[in-house]
Amino acid sequence: MNLPALCAKLMGRVRLAREFPRLPVADLRFDQRLHREDIRPAHANVTRRHPRYKVFRNKTMGIALIDLSAFAGDTAAYLSTVRAPGHAGPQGRKASARGY
Repeated sequence: MNLPALCAKLMGRVRLAREFPRLPVADLRFDQRLHREDIRPAHANVTRRHPRYKVFRNKTMGIALIDLSAFAGDTAAYLSTVRAPGHAGPQGRKASARGY
């Protein structure tokens, strides 16, 4: 690897290290009334080590949560904002079907 590429990679990691403490934190609450059998595997998945950044937990980086309260419970209004196939449409329908 040449020096400019190495420097760019190093700077990217420095930026990540500086940005990480400022990232927002989401509190996850697991309700055992919904999919009781899935609670423990989901918790284990979230709390295991991140596959790439071993210092962090698995779901602490690289995920996004959407506040659906802005859409007043209207799933169609949210889905209309996401037009690209393979993005939030299928995931949104799956989450709604599961009661999230």
